[in-house]
This record gives sequence, structure tokens and C-alpha cells, in this order.
Amino acid sequence: MIQGIQITPGYGIGRALILQPLTSYPALLENTVLIAKHFEDIEKAAQKTKYVSGMVLENQTELSAFRTLACHLSVPAIAGAQGACNAIYTGEPVIVDGEAGIVIINPDLDTEKDYLTLQYGLPL
Repeated sequence: MIQGIQITPGYGIGRALILQPLTSYPALLENTVLIAKHFEDIEKAAQKTKYVSGMVLENQTELSAFRTLACHLSVPAIAGAQGACNAIYTGEPVIVDGEAGIVIINPDLDTEKDYLTLQYGLPL
């Protein structure tokens, strides 16, 4: 689990895509969680998809722009998640908990079911 700062609330479940500077981004699949060190990389990748389910930013710069983008996409976002790009691999299942400001890496089936229930507003 990685701790960060809650930027926008909500729950996002999907596969991680680690974004690197000066990289072209592939067409994203449904339920992609964008993870990057720098806001510019998330901003570029987010423009190319409607499938973003969450965003994680390692640094804490450009928080206003990051919050605006997350609100525009209606996805949970966390900033200040130090080490996320090294701890998480592209394609790995992750959960962005925008309420608690955490990223759960490789959640077990019960945890994933609990978050799916929360994501869709169903009682536990």
C-alpha cells in the first residue's frame, strides 16, 4: 500500500499504467489507473482516453491543475505518493482510494469486491 494526499474522492479500480517522460502512450484499455512522477505525463495520457479510472501522482506540484483534471474526468486522484512508479508495475491491478488517500497494490479478491461495492454505492 502507498500513502498519498487525497486530491479528489472516490474509488478507482483498474490496471496500472506507469507513465514515463517523453514516452508515447498506447491506446488505453478500460479501467486504467494513470501513475506518474510528473503532472505533465498524466495530463498528456489522460487526453487520449475515456478509460481512466484513477490517477496517482508522485510529486506535489501543480496540485490545482491535477485536481481540475481529476474533477473533469470524475476520477479519484492522489498526489504525493512517493515511490509509486517504482513499487507498481504496468498492468498490475491497483485500487485508488481517494477517500483515504491510498493506493492498494494487487488487492486480494475480497478487498476488490469490497471496493467495487463502495465504487458503485451498494451497501456492504
